[in-house]
Amino acid sequence: MLSVIGKQPQQQGFTVDDNQAVPNDKHTLTVSINEVKQGEVIIQICQQKGKLDREFSTLIEKLEEEEILVLSASSLHVSEHRSCFHLHVQIRENQIGDDYSADLHKKLISWLS
Repeated sequence: MLSVIGKQPQQQGFTVDDNQAVPNDKHTLTVSINEVKQGEVIIQICQQKGKLDREFSTLIEKLEEEEILVLSASSLHVSEHRSCFHLHVQIRENQIGDDYSADLHKKLISWLS
């Protein structure tokens, strides 16, 4: 099991803190992107419960407008104050650049901020 974990692609974690609070604060927006394979990523978004719930459908619409294919989506309420959403997405081949994960991250943050 550990040998498989060691071979996984590098995960990029990014945190944006709207209120200059500590990372464990319930208002902190956290966006993590993990590459499954070239052009395919898992996105995890955690934020204050309610705020993200309202924005989730808009986020999916924006991804589809960018012609990013949403393969699956799920939600998890981790506490009474936080929700997490997971998206498995596929980026079109002509959109894959050297830094497509970072570019996607920037778009996600701008859409959620």
